[in-house]
Amino acid sequence: MSDEIKLNINAVVENDNFKWDFRPGQLKVDQSTARRGGHAQTIGIAADEVLDIGDVSTEGYCFLRNLDDTNYITWGPQNGTTSDMEPCGKLKAGEIAVFRIEPGTVLMAMSDTAAVDLDVTVLED
Repeated sequence: MSDEIKLNINAVVENDNFKWDFRPGQLKVDQSTARRGGHAQTIGIAADEVLDIGDVSTEGYCFLRNLDDTNYITWGPQNGTTSDMEPCGKLKAGEIAVFRIEPGTVLMAMSDTAAVDLDVTVLED
């Protein structure tokens, strides 16, 4: 089989005289094993937390969605072998992120001021 994953991403910005349109069309991607991992995970403010991606052996696409209506989270890969995160992304209330993970990367997240539920899904590559 092929093209098991289909992604449609469109972005339109209209801010006064600034207009931008990004519509690359549908991206079709092969998935070698039909498996996904993840769940809605509570992300706290005390320390960087490892994202639980479940039983996925070779990470592929990752989908993050901030389920909170007020607070944001920062997210990124684990910084070497420490328990610290190297922040590279931010999800404000209700926002999403979709990206491919380099297999073996440990993702982490931390909330800004209150615990936030983060919907985490990782598709097997």
